[in-house]
Amino acid sequence: MSNDSLQPCANEFENTPIVDAEMSDVANERRFELGQGLVEYALIIALVAIVVIAALLLLGPAIANTFNNITHNL
Repeated sequence: MSNDSLQPCANEFENTPIVDAEMSDVANERRFELGQGLVEYALIIALVAIVVIAALLLLGPAIANTFNNITHNL
């Protein structure tokens, strides 16, 4: 048995255009998923902001009235 058979063989498909294209597709899919997650977080933040603004518009006068009564009684 010669020492040549014990040498690790090089991956002959490592730099072929097909492998490069597949790696590019995987990278693009990962970027798409990352962008999709960021958009979902942005939508959640926007929804929370809308709910907070609506709650302040509805409850704002009542809260202001309560604080005015407290300051008047002091």
